[in-house]
Amino acid sequence: MGAYARADKAAVAEDVERAFTLFPRLKERRLQVAGTLSGGEQQMLAIGRALMSKPRFLMLDEPSLGIAPRLVSAIFDALGAIHRAGVGVLLVEQNVSAALGLAHRAYVMEGGRIVRDGAARDLLNDPHIRTAYLGPLAARA
Repeated sequence: MGAYARADKAAVAEDVERAFTLFPRLKERRLQVAGTLSGGEQQMLAIGRALMSKPRFLMLDEPSLGIAPRLVSAIFDALGAIHRAGVGVLLVEQNVSAALGLAHRAYVMEGGRIVRDGAARDLLNDPHIRTAYLGPLAARA
């Protein structure tokens, strides 16, 4: 569906293979009805479908919400690969460690207001961020 408006079927087939490279699990499930996929697999499918339109920019809202940790890792690995391939990524995410591990720049919101912003690596080392979002043990690391 993501390539519905595209006419070049050979290029579409290449992009489908590229999506399968990003998400090998989808290739294993390619004959399965989308509604029967797990939540993580559905998220992978949504991202793959979005990529079929050849976007320059991809916006995602909570891609890890309700997803098994092993699939969260696969999704974030794929988002990194998507960005390295030249697609801009805007991510809204409550999984702070995963988001800051992927981001170049980040904004932290509390109560609907931006309370911190800067380079992701700097925020990852910010004592307030580490205590508030990564837990007291992370603050000591």
